[in-house]
Amino acid sequence: MYIHTHTHTPSDRSLRPLIVAAAAQDRTEKMADWGPVLIAVLFFVLLTPGLLFQIPGSNRGIPEFHSMRTSGMAIFVHTLLFFGFCTIFMVAVGVHLYAD
Repeated sequence: MYIHTHTHTPSDRSLRPLIVAAAAQDRTEKMADWGPVLIAVLFFVLLTPGLLFQIPGSNRGIPEFHSMRTSGMAIFVHTLLFFGFCTIFMVAVGVHLYAD
């Protein structure tokens, strides 16, 4: 949260639009973009191997649902899915969420 305070005196009334414009510009530079953070956390939780699904599964390479087990290959596949989905949503779609 950014708070800009400035007291105006009669002598600086001509500078008032410049001060307001500078304050608005300063506020936009300090705004945090929470979109990539929330997207990464969401996909990290949803793509945890074994939580909702596991690709490939432990038996015959087919997906398993809610198995709560994992393997090295499943970790590798879910890592590729995580970075792929994060890249799509952050770069191609451009999800942005700004907070003051």
